[in-house]
Amino acid sequence: MLQMLIFHGAYAFFPFLAVAVLAIAQGGKVVRWLAILALIPACILAWSRFVEPAILNVKRAEIVLDGASTQSDPIQVALFADTHFGTFENAMPMARIVRAVNREKVDLVLIAGDLVYKADAGQIETEIAQLAEIDAPVFAILGNHDVGAPGRDRRDEVRAAFAAIDLPLLEDEVRTVTVRGRKVLVSGLRDLWDGPNINTAFAEDLPGALPHLTLAHNPDTAMFLDAAFDYDLMLSGHTHGGQIRLPFLYKAAIPTDGQWDKDLHIWRDAGGVDRKVWVTSGTGMVGLPMRFLQPPRIDVLTVYLPEPS
Repeated sequence: MLQMLIFHGAYAFFPFLAVAVLAIAQGGKVVRWLAILALIPACILAWSRFVEPAILNVKRAEIVLDGASTQSDPIQVALFADTHFGTFENAMPMARIVRAVNREKVDLVLIAGDLVYKADAGQIETEIAQLAEIDAPVFAILGNHDVGAPGRDRRDEVRAAFAAIDLPLLEDEVRTVTVRGRKVLVSGLRDLWDGPNINTAFAEDLPGALPHLTLAHNPDTAMFLDAAFDYDLMLSGHTHGGQIRLPFLYKAAIPTDGQWDKDLHIWRDAGGVDRKVWVTSGTGMVGLPMRFLQPPRIDVLTVYLPEPS
């Protein structure tokens, strides 16, 4: 109820803006200053509601996997997450994300979960169908909102939408994909909030010589993985980078137990191995229909692969 009150009530900014401008132009000194003081926070809220959610940035970064260097074979990976289409009509449309990804001409596209947020079945099918237009291999996983943690469990509708366009939705499984002549393992883990245990049995017989990228919606997953689960890079979302990034306060809004925020983190696992975890801040919104100092983004990563053995 509060979410939708804010979503629709934000339109009151426009008549308020007209009144404030009139007061500044024609009012006395006290009235003018009161109007200015009221207008500043109102403009910040309006920016967060109407402008920033409509900005789509591209974050570019290089990641050198263990055993590689900047002279090694690179692949271009596009990552996005937390589209959260559904309740908030100002969420970044999937079609626009797809166009941005295609402009980058990447080798591989990974989607780190939380596709929906209180969406209906028709919307799930329509939005996910846009992914068929991506000009690269696509792999995706489910996030906590997709599986009803919290909210309604929509995994069956999401699975059906991916099956309809013949794109893989990885749920505790791994695929091998050839990228620029190199074989790469791409695995996807069930969301950390979707049950008590992480299932990595599928990885017991993986060829250790191949680079391994794993998708896990919640970066906290790295903290609970058995050290025997060998991967080179985990790619996650979930945090939204705080979404409303108020200085010194935004970390309280990040829904993880670890010190995750966004971009590259190093996690030392139980076996003493430093694992690379990349976190994207996502494209959508939950809780409030706003973003502040954290616009939607897709990540384009140049990943340098280990030298073949």
